[in-house]
This record gives sequence, structure tokens and C-alpha cells, in this order.
Amino acid sequence: MRNPAVWIFVGVAVLLAVLYLVRLGSDPPGLYDDEASVGYNAWTIAHFGVDQYGNHLPLFFPDFGDYKGPIATYMVAPLTWFLPLTSATVRLPSVLCGIAIFLVAGRLAWVLTGSRLVSFLALLLIGVEPWVFLMSHTTLEGNIQMVLCVTLTCWCLAESRRGGRGWWWGAGASLGVGLFTYSVARLLVPLVALAALVSFRRSGGRALRALLLPLIAAGLLMGAWALENPGGLTARYGEVGLFAFHATVLAAAVQFVTNYLTYVTPQFLIILGDSNLRQTTGFGGVLPPAAVPLILLGIWQLLRRRREPFARFVLLGALLAPVPAALTLTAPHALRSAGLIPFLAGFAIEGLAW
Repeated sequence: MRNPAVWIFVGVAVLLAVLYLVRLGSDPPGLYDDEASVGYNAWTIAHFGVDQYGNHLPLFFPDFGDYKGPIATYMVAPLTWFLPLTSATVRLPSVLCGIAIFLVAGRLAWVLTGSRLVSFLALLLIGVEPWVFLMSHTTLEGNIQMVLCVTLTCWCLAESRRGGRGWWWGAGASLGVGLFTYSVARLLVPLVALAALVSFRRSGGRALRALLLPLIAAGLLMGAWALENPGGLTARYGEVGLFAFHATVLAAAVQFVTNYLTYVTPQFLIILGDSNLRQTTGFGGVLPPAAVPLILLGIWQLLRRRREPFARFVLLGALLAPVPAALTLTAPHALRSAGLIPFLAGFAIEGLAW
């Protein structure tokens, strides 16, 4: 407690948290239709145990022609017991998830580098990142919760290098919960798990089982629901996927490659960002420009250490994270590609350490 670095770290974290919480209910003004749906379903669940259609404690919420993940709604529900049903109440869990993301990123930096300065700068850099800040100020389905789950997975895998299967269980549990956050996570989470399995394949059977068992349990639960509701989990993709307008396989493949490349261009990352102003500032890309040289340095550092399991995991995770977003028609799309955020944070941390 006598260390000034601790107080600087805490002070900056508090200032960032205040920045996130100021104008919570009014910026952006009003509610998007998805947010209104989440808020109303959360209120009916909290007070009557049913959603707006009378379904008792549903696993997925039918809404506007598709089924939305339950995590965001069930996070809002307890708040409606003692807070008025306002835009601030609906958005509060998302903002808290955004705050948690930059705190976990700071802790991840400490685990990876052991440097107070790197941890402080990583917390600050992720905290002011437009991508994280903007997503945390809307509650559309569960995109910010998805980012938090993947970030927690990265942290747990980094901690696992010191031993102890508890961290492997933590990584698996984070992925299992992440499966129920955002529709994109239904593909992103298995891809992140694949990256972890390939990268940490020599860590032993017990560790990998601890990673996989929570994810398998979550997958079985989702599979059982899908059998009871045929087509429920793929209805939305039928409208926004590459084959929505009956494209040929070759045309879809070309579109996929084109979409994928848009997520690594300066145009998306630092110049313009997403064309939808709900998901970008209008004054630049999804990343602060200062992050780009750090990310490039981090990639170089991790490529040099690619024999290390965690280095391989971050590199492979970054390659796989844009895949779900690239399989849809609209690109670039900041929400669908948000699975990149934890891996870009890993690159930036390595760049800061260098």
C-alpha cells in the first residue's frame, strides 16, 4: 500500500471508470430497438419469470426474427429489481464489462511482463480504445460480454504457465459462458478453443480436459436447445451470411477473402472504422493510432518466440478471430469482428514491453 505505483494504477483505473460511466444513459441518446428489447425482456424475467412472449426462463430470447443470446438480458434482469427501467439501467452491465476488459488487460500485461509500467500503459491504452469504449455503451445482444470472455480466457491461459489446473478450468468456463453471449461467438468460441488446443497441445491431458469440459457442457446444452428449436440458431445467419442471396461457392469464397482482408487494413483500424456511426467515432478508426506501431512490434516479438505456447495462441487466435465476421455480407463490421480485440491487446502488450 506504500508503493506509489499501486496508487497511480488505481487512480487511472478509477478515472477511466468514471469516463465510462459519465452520460451513461444519454450517450448515445435514446435506445436502439435491440436495447429496448433486452431491457423489456430483462424486466419481465425479473418480475414474472417469463420473456415478452411468455416463455419461462428461456435459454435464448426470440426477437425480431431471430434468437438472441441470454447473457446480456440476464445481466440486466437483477438490476430491474431496485433500479428504474431506463437506458442507463439497460446499459450499466455492458459498461461494467468494458471496465472489466481494460482491468483484465492490465493484469494480463503484468502476468506476461512483470512490469508495472507496461501494465499501467496497457490499461490506459485499452481503456481509451474506441472499439471497447463504444461497444460498452450499448447493449445490443452480448458483443461486449463476448470480448470480456475471450479476454478472461487469454488471462487464464497466461496464468496457467505458472502451474495449477484451476486456470485451465477458468479458461474453459470463460469460453463456455462466451458461447451464449453473441451470435458470432457460436463460431468464434470454438475457433479460440482450437487455437488453445493447437498451441498448448503439450501441456498434458488433464490441463486440456479442464479446458474442454466446460465448453463441451455448454455445447451440449446449446445443442439440446437447438434440437427443440430447429433453425433457431442459424436464422439470423440465413439473412446476413454469404449465401443469403444464393451466391455460388466461388463467389462466396472470393467475398470471404475480401471481407477478411478489410479487418486488417488501415482504413478500418485507424482511418474510418465501421461505416455505421453507432460503432465508430466518425473521427478515426476502431483503434487509437498510437496502438498500431505497438501491435506491429508485438507481432514481430511473438513471431520470434513462436515456439512458446502462449505466443502461438495469440498469433493463431488473431488469425482466426475475423473468420466469423468475414462469413457475413457486411464488412467491415466492428461488432462482429470484436473477437480480435483481446489478441490485438496481446500484441500491444508485447510491443509495450519491447
